[in-house]
Amino acid sequence: MPCRWQVVTFDERHDLFAGQESMKRPAEESAKDSEEATSQAGGSSSVPDEYVRLNRAGLIVDESWGAATLLGSSRRSLTGIPLSQLAEIRCLVAGAVLSALPERLLDGEEAGDPQLELHLPAGSKLKVTRVALHRQSGRLDAVTVWLAAAQPDRVEFSDDVHLLDMAARMSKVGGWELVKASQRVRWTAQTFRLHELEVGDAPSLSDALNFYLEQDRAVLSDAIEQALTHGTPFDLELKMLTARGNLRYTRSLGRPVFVDGEVVSIQGTFQDVTEERETQLALQESEARYRDIFENNNAIKLIIDPKSGRIVQANSAAVNFYGHPSEVLTEMKISDINMDPPHIVNEKLQAVRNNLLSELEFRHRLASGEVRDVKVHTGAVRVNGQTLVHSIIFDITERKRAERYVQRMQHLESLGRLAGGIAHDFNNVLTIIFGNLSLAQLGLARDSRASEFLASAEHAIGRAKGLSRQLLTFAKGGAPICRSVSLKQLVTDVTGFDLSGSNVRRELLFDTPLDDVHVDPTQLEQVISNLTLNADEAMPDGGTLTIRAWNRQVRSENAGELRPGRYVELTMQDEGCGIERENLQQIFEPYFSTKPNGSGLGLATCYSIINRHQGDLKVDSTVGVGTVFTLLLPAVTATAAPAAPPSSPVVTASTRLSRVLVLDDERMILDVVSRTLAEDGIVVDAFERTDDAVAGFRRAFESGQKYDVVLLDLTIPGEPGEPGGREAVARILEIDPDACAICSSGYADDRVMANFQEYGFRGVVAKPYVAEELRRLVQSFHDQA
Repeated sequence: MPCRWQVVTFDERHDLFAGQESMKRPAEESAKDSEEATSQAGGSSSVPDEYVRLNRAGLIVDESWGAATLLGSSRRSLTGIPLSQLAEIRCLVAGAVLSALPERLLDGEEAGDPQLELHLPAGSKLKVTRVALHRQSGRLDAVTVWLAAAQPDRVEFSDDVHLLDMAARMSKVGGWELVKASQRVRWTAQTFRLHELEVGDAPSLSDALNFYLEQDRAVLSDAIEQALTHGTPFDLELKMLTARGNLRYTRSLGRPVFVDGEVVSIQGTFQDVTEERETQLALQESEARYRDIFENNNAIKLIIDPKSGRIVQANSAAVNFYGHPSEVLTEMKISDINMDPPHIVNEKLQAVRNNLLSELEFRHRLASGEVRDVKVHTGAVRVNGQTLVHSIIFDITERKRAERYVQRMQHLESLGRLAGGIAHDFNNVLTIIFGNLSLAQLGLARDSRASEFLASAEHAIGRAKGLSRQLLTFAKGGAPICRSVSLKQLVTDVTGFDLSGSNVRRELLFDTPLDDVHVDPTQLEQVISNLTLNADEAMPDGGTLTIRAWNRQVRSENAGELRPGRYVELTMQDEGCGIERENLQQIFEPYFSTKPNGSGLGLATCYSIINRHQGDLKVDSTVGVGTVFTLLLPAVTATAAPAAPPSSPVVTASTRLSRVLVLDDERMILDVVSRTLAEDGIVVDAFERTDDAVAGFRRAFESGQKYDVVLLDLTIPGEPGEPGGREAVARILEIDPDACAICSSGYADDRVMANFQEYGFRGVVAKPYVAEELRRLVQSFHDQA
């Protein structure tokens, strides 16, 4: 069957869609021929085929939108490519391969040519449905070839068009063309739909531009001008209002079409990208909101890469907390500030990354070197496809310090109960030993060797007495027996004695006048002495111990754990080796010591004593510079009146007492006291039970032979409720309100010992005591009475 040709003429500026007939020629002039041709090929004429236009040399000078796809080319433009390079042109009747179709047509062979097919390299075939010859001034100038894909299964072409239309709807992509010569615009059906218009004639260029917002209209107009004038393609994202007034974000792509090096039209696509753009804007807004929340939040926040441990991002609160500039902090690894070993930090990072951990506690080092306790709330987050760790850090240093303080107090209280019982029995034993040593010395000449040995033993037991008191003071602080004390005098005396013979020089700086302090002088001496000896050990090559004291008013707003009021602040600053910062928080803990042979009781004792005085003790230190201890002690006020210690009067025959009642649960103590006082001619009635002692006192009082002094032990184990001396003195004072009662106890921390007058006692003596101390004390209270 012979091929059918359609001959079309055009001028040099004419193309397929140019002029008045650009929209009508394929549909009207060639409708009948196209229908006949496609019918012969088994196709349908309902949709125009794709086409390519060839010049005399067989080069493609123009093509429709889908021609490149049909020809299996990945290039967007086929201009300048020989058709024979893309496919073989075959005659269906003769089976010949035509290498140059325009030349054959030029030679006049087209009239008798059979139907043609294009065979593609991939094996597929295209049908040539129509051929148009274009002549210029009577000579062949170009050939337009309409192509259609061969459908072995004879699926109607309209099905493909339907699929393409559905694809256009789903992707929201339409096509358009602007013809340069006529300035006419051509739209696909989807482009009409995207503009919310009925499908029909496309608007003019100016009307099409009016859909865009003013600023974007100018951008698109300029891009079209550049494309038509200079052949510059464009890809723009623009905002427009549809025919129904809906705002849309669109993407417009334009590609110039050339004929003989001249731009004759612009073909392009038009896509609705509103959803993508709104999603992008929402993401940007979300990111901005996140950055604002992250950056400007008061909470300390870090973003960490769990693989490398590097700090990816740090907010301003983190920069302020750690003290490193942002650019430095974000180049550090988390292990650079975490006090745990790096492998432990890495293990925990991986656990967080795998959602196995979300809350941790660490100790972080700041740029200043200070170490802070932190609590970290953390979790894995996905950022740009990467799993990172988002951490919120809370400074819990003060809370941990308070917890350690409570634990320390609980520890001390527990130890106090244990040590108190041990010390009570120990002091009773020491009292017996002291008493018997004193009695043994009475029968010996002072220059005898036995007297010398006994005196040495008594001295050693005196050290045991001090150890017992230190044990009690460390464990529970020991209830201080407070009175008004000159801090200046006490510090001067104690430091002078402790530094005598040392190469450490002291410098004393005191306010004038300096308030007296309300303290137990014995316990405060122990504190000052301990701190002085520590400073001396810290400066083996010599140095200066600077001691300052001044008056200070502590107000309620910054009192902390102190009571508001008047205090004296004392600092003791050395020039020694200093203390490692990580040890400072443990320095007052029981049994903690940096000395090889240290017991860890010295500073714990000092802390307990100052705490019992309702004062404060702090430490600060820098390695290689020195250490400073700061004490706050309550000053003497009207409510803390000085309590003068009892004097030791000269004992004469005229003032000697004759009868003493003693209550104690230890039989051996009663024997020692009786023998010791008997040396002065004093009659002693000894009792082991409270009821017996009170009954004995009553009998003597009623018979007119009252006791001059009553010495009562506060604790009598084994009695119901263990009433002891506290209950005994109350019952005795009911019998004789003028009774002179002295309390005694092996529990140096008993609150009755510190406040004996509140319970009706005239004086107090702590076990263990030596014979001479007991003798003088008993005689002194008799004389006062």
